[in-house]
Amino acid sequence: TFDTNTLYVDGTNNRVGIGNSSPNSLLNIHGVFETNAFDNANGQGGRVTTGGLLIGDAYTAGKTTSDDRNAIIWNERGLAIAFGTNNAERMQIDSSGRLLVGHNASTGLDRIFQIVGTTSDSSSAQLIRHSADTAGSKIDFTKSRNATKGSNTVLQAEDYLGDIIWRGDDGTDLASEAAKISAVVDGTPGSNDMPGRLTFWTSADGSASPTERMRLTSGGDCLIGATSGTHRLTVQGSGTEIARFLGANGADLKFRNSTSNDFLIYSGTSDRLLFGTNGQNVALTLDVSQNATFAGTVSDSKGNVRD
Repeated sequence: TFDTNTLYVDGTNNRVGIGNSSPNSLLNIHGVFETNAFDNANGQGGRVTTGGLLIGDAYTAGKTTSDDRNAIIWNERGLAIAFGTNNAERMQIDSSGRLLVGHNASTGLDRIFQIVGTTSDSSSAQLIRHSADTAGSKIDFTKSRNATKGSNTVLQAEDYLGDIIWRGDDGTDLASEAAKISAVVDGTPGSNDMPGRLTFWTSADGSASPTERMRLTSGGDCLIGATSGTHRLTVQGSGTEIARFLGANGADLKFRNSTSNDFLIYSGTSDRLLFGTNGQNVALTLDVSQNATFAGTVSDSKGNVRD
């Protein structure tokens, strides 16, 4: 046994205590790291710490920002474990187990992981992969119906696999939703079988609850303004104009099979509308006066054939 106020070696139980003469673990460190302010100049003043680990320069009681400490880990008010560098707190694990980066209190919706900053860099995350192949970084959203961690229960149709949600400050809180993308089980799953769809939602003006606007089904069908349909593209609207295709003169709307253009619609010069078959061959032309030309035969707007 050395100075029991500083270091105690329990040879019987193979334990070492620093500031604790009765260590209950292999290494037990107990003591007051600092009971004064921690970095008053950076808004951290008035925090009482009950123990700390200094990594870097020597400890200086009642430190100021002139002290050049490289890294500090401390217990704050017995509620959180905080991590600091260069005289400022950078991250903490609070009493609820939330990991807070860039801030010392939970905000928003109390998510378990929060990044809070005032610039693009300080409020963003980046995934970087270095590998000599075609693979990239990934973010996985995973769902199980088993309530026990590490156990498995198959999902059911219409179960949500995960959401990406965009929220904004409405002057009261940060809970209002503006838009989201959801992944949903789109059928009955089974072993190595997980049909899924993506849905895209936006909030209308005057609302904070998004409405589904578009979905991409497990079969590859795209539905806009509709939630059911068996066509590759379904567009449903409530206004007088459901869809609009804009382009310069000569812009095409093509319907194609695996080998050629069976049918196409495109705008020509002088505000004409042309219909083609068998590739690019024009079969019908409608001019600005609504006169129709059928492969060389011209009809007026009333259907009368003219020479």
